[in-house]
Amino acid sequence: MQTLEFYDARRDTHLRVDVDTDEVLVRATRNTYSPARRACFIRELAAEGFIPDQFQWFNNESSWARIGVRWRVDANWLEVPRTVMDRATRWAMRALLMLGILWASTMILLVIRAR
Repeated sequence: MQTLEFYDARRDTHLRVDVDTDEVLVRATRNTYSPARRACFIRELAAEGFIPDQFQWFNNESSWARIGVRWRVDANWLEVPRTVMDRATRWAMRALLMLGILWASTMILLVIRAR
């Protein structure tokens, strides 16, 4: 089984395509593709050689089950790498620390000016 991943920036959608010899499963993170655009995407994959040529010759979504194409809206496969999570956590902690220092400095200045 071959797995391909794509990102469509215009629709802010990640796509994972699992290709088997006689079946293609497309998992999209969001439901942003119309049936016509889904069919076009499948034909593009076949035309570019990512999936077998047999998937290039269908014309509507009703024939998908017969030729072995499944489309799911499922974001469970999308994982954020641990390094990205660690970097984001460090950045957030620094931002909170700086905000705390700024708040404490402002409070000290307010108390000094009030006297």
